[in-house]
Amino acid sequence: MLYLTLIPAALMSLAIVRFWYWLRRLGYAGEVVGRAPNMLALDGVSLLMAALSGYWSLHGWFGVTLPILQDGPMADWQVTFLAIVTSVVCCVVAYFNAGERFTHPSLAGMREAALRTLAALRIIDAVELARLVENGQAYATHEKSQPGKGRIIDVKEIRK
Repeated sequence: MLYLTLIPAALMSLAIVRFWYWLRRLGYAGEVVGRAPNMLALDGVSLLMAALSGYWSLHGWFGVTLPILQDGPMADWQVTFLAIVTSVVCCVVAYFNAGERFTHPSLAGMREAALRTLAALRIIDAVELARLVENGQAYATHEKSQPGKGRIIDVKEIRK
């Protein structure tokens, strides 16, 4: 039963690692982390849950224990329950964090997903910048019509 918990966790982990590998290989990993820092953090949580699923499976099969997690061996039902929970949490976090990143898990599909994610983040930033410029122009015209009553907004201040 424990090996069944490893299958989805391993597949999700493989997809996450390959996505970040292609982003790094294309040279855009830093840009994606800068534009969406939660993406990397939640992928790390998903990988940690997959590793914990593997740990609970090893604990159930061979009795491997880490002193930071428990003092001694646990019952089989407890180990199975924890392996299932960590595997489900791994898949749920990856699903909600991924969006459309893992729809084509082939070799070319991961490259495409990396570029698609980068393009989506750039489009979002362009839309935000356009909205800020539009607001800035509205304030500038308001300032010209009523001098001394307008407000100047610094774009760097808003981006923080």
